[in-house]
Amino acid sequence: MDGLAEYERYKILAPIGTGGMADVFLGVHLGEQQFRQLVVIKRIRPDFLENQQARQMFVDEAMTVASLSHPNIVQIHDLRELDGRLCIAMEYVDGETLSFLLRQLAQMGQRLPLDVACKLMIQASEGLHAAHTATDEAGRPLGLVHRDISPHNLMVDRNGYLKVIDFGIAKSRLQSEKTAPGTVKGKLSYLSPEHFKREVDARSDIYALGLVFFELVTGRKAVEGGDLSLERLMHVVLTRPLPPVSQIVPGVPKALDAVLAKATAKRRQDRYPDAEAFAADIRAVGYRHDGVATHAGVQAWLQATFESCLEERRVLARKLLSKTEAQVVQPSSVPSVASPPKTAALEARVREIEQEHRLTKRLGWAVALLAIGLGPGLWLGSLTREPRLPPGVSAPPRAPATPAEAHAGAFHGPPAPAAPAVAAPAARAPTTDAAVPDVAVPDAAR
Repeated sequence: MDGLAEYERYKILAPIGTGGMADVFLGVHLGEQQFRQLVVIKRIRPDFLENQQARQMFVDEAMTVASLSHPNIVQIHDLRELDGRLCIAMEYVDGETLSFLLRQLAQMGQRLPLDVACKLMIQASEGLHAAHTATDEAGRPLGLVHRDISPHNLMVDRNGYLKVIDFGIAKSRLQSEKTAPGTVKGKLSYLSPEHFKREVDARSDIYALGLVFFELVTGRKAVEGGDLSLERLMHVVLTRPLPPVSQIVPGVPKALDAVLAKATAKRRQDRYPDAEAFAADIRAVGYRHDGVATHAGVQAWLQATFESCLEERRVLARKLLSKTEAQVVQPSSVPSVASPPKTAALEARVREIEQEHRLTKRLGWAVALLAIGLGPGLWLGSLTREPRLPPGVSAPPRAPATPAEAHAGAFHGPPAPAAPAVAAPAARAPTTDAAVPDVAVPDAAR
């Protein structure tokens, strides 16, 4: 390779961010005849070098995603050691996460057009269906579940294509790592009821995607997990249905209420059997009303709404690529967030909450609340009130932004009050929706 040593095939250009157990960089893949390709390099952090479980999780992620080939799933290029540290080289997505786009739209007082939202959710569903139905070389199902579907892990490139990213805590038959008792994996705002029982399957991802769809249409989160104690969050997720979007956003068809209600049903058997069926109903509702945007339509909307942000990102990427001989930039250190003590009381508390909910329904409280006209605002408004917790019960700490969210924020910082802006490459500051890869459940009152 023109005298290029094996370890020199990848070069780090700039830090993007840091997460639970890996640092993420913008890099370049170097090849013959001055071949250069932008990539994202995910490198295990120094404090996890001797942690065999962390190393195995890192390898599991690479092996899992490498077995997937779909236009709506980010691609893995390579797994290797660079300077004695495991690295994953993956596809560079020239675009933004839905999380960033939603924050910018909120700053501008706008919502995502329904036809664009439908197209994005159809693509996400198709990517997930490909992951859920993937098989190994012998044709055996992998049983893959993403477990961390959220706006942070759904990216839209400048051509209008959506990519499902960050399978770092995905569950599959290939994995060696097992979830410890009393531990919940995923972002708090997008957990399904079965997450608290550690019984997730493909329908758990559909539930989370339904919550994302709700957020795209309404411009607000269905569950503000960052503002709730874990105890309160469990009550909301296990007992409260999603409010109808047609009662929140004028002009949204009521048919969409039924689609979202089915996707986010509390019992898995009441949800869509697979993500493909979810996509089919989204498509049917879209075509009966405002239509479903094409890739070109999504691209045109992105350019019209975020032109300056996308262009600044591209210009900066070109500048970095042209300086492949520049000095390697090291990421700033971000302190780790300690996990709270683990407990095995989760299943018992879930059963208690479900029993309390059944008693509440028998007493007719739900009817009384509707009679006094609280409506869908009750479900959303009550989430901001923090209940009094029993002794020893506290909310889990917020963790730093995930590598996936940092991947998306490679070239911009927190959203500016005015228009979308792009800053120099830096790690994105933690948000209330930062990933909580391992949320240990505190002791719950009986």
